[in-house]
Amino acid sequence: VGTGPFRVVSFTPGDNLVLERNPDYWDEGKPYIDKLVFRFIPDAATRSAALEAGEAQIAPQNLVPMVDLERLQATGEFEVTTKGYEFQNEMEMIEFNLDDPVMKDIRVRQAIAHAIDKDWIVDNIFFGYGISAKTPLHPQLTEFYDASDVPQYDYDPEKAKALLEEAGYKPDANGTRLKLVVDPLPYGEHQNHVAAYMREAFREVGIDLEVRAQDFAGFVKRVYTDRDFQFTVNLLTGGSDPTIGTQRTFWTPSFKPGVGFSNGSHYSNPKMDEILESAAAEMDAAKRKALYHDFQKLAMEDLPVLPLTAVESTTIANKRLKNHTIDANGTYSNFANVYLEPAQ
Repeated sequence: VGTGPFRVVSFTPGDNLVLERNPDYWDEGKPYIDKLVFRFIPDAATRSAALEAGEAQIAPQNLVPMVDLERLQATGEFEVTTKGYEFQNEMEMIEFNLDDPVMKDIRVRQAIAHAIDKDWIVDNIFFGYGISAKTPLHPQLTEFYDASDVPQYDYDPEKAKALLEEAGYKPDANGTRLKLVVDPLPYGEHQNHVAAYMREAFREVGIDLEVRAQDFAGFVKRVYTDRDFQFTVNLLTGGSDPTIGTQRTFWTPSFKPGVGFSNGSHYSNPKMDEILESAAAEMDAAKRKALYHDFQKLAMEDLPVLPLTAVESTTIANKRLKNHTIDANGTYSNFANVYLEPAQ
């Protein structure tokens, strides 16, 4: 829009965005690329095919199915990196709607937590590109992450059944105790796969789970405006500091109907607000770390959100494409240094 390395040529909604080299760019000699085309391809298999056919050179942010990464690397033409996402620290999590009469019962939320095998999700859906989450903070936030003395909900179907029984949900003739609906975030494939896994896993504890599909705009409206949901499988960016990305999910003032990716649970605890506000203002590093340990402990006690996977995002690129990931911004940088080597 002025000082960047590229300028807009055209934008076709749902299809592509075309940029061209800015001849007036302040960094002389750059960018190296004459034209940059962003293609919007909703189907994951088609994205993989575009890379293989040479129609695309790079796919960031887990946009190629994990199952295809190993196969594409085996061709010798592609490289995969998890670098360039250090500022994101994405967490895949369940957001419970605490305004829902079923979800507001913590025993139901705890039962759901015990019905999920997080390690299975990491191994079979993320193919190892992630870590089983123990707190709402990503382990890469080493300055603040501390899972010691934090409540955990290990995979334990029998405990899940006992909690549902205690909450008054007894099995019917078919073994069904409860019918629930989940809304996975339609961004990439992982949230849909996790929801499908939960549908099968929950049968063991007597929960009949419906997976509801909608487009991105529909999801945001349903969850954050209409509040017509029970729980989500969501993906939220934690950022480089908990105040930047994580606080919004647990802080009472963040609940504002119509504002996407805020306090979707409608969680409100004055003690939590005090911890978060104190941590945001505290200048002493040791005291801040202690406050964020208190945050992690209280968040897992109250369980408005169930962290599932600390995501390790991937970028797959043709080996001829150079300098696409040179700092913590990764593919979100301006591509001024990117160039494509000639084909052999």
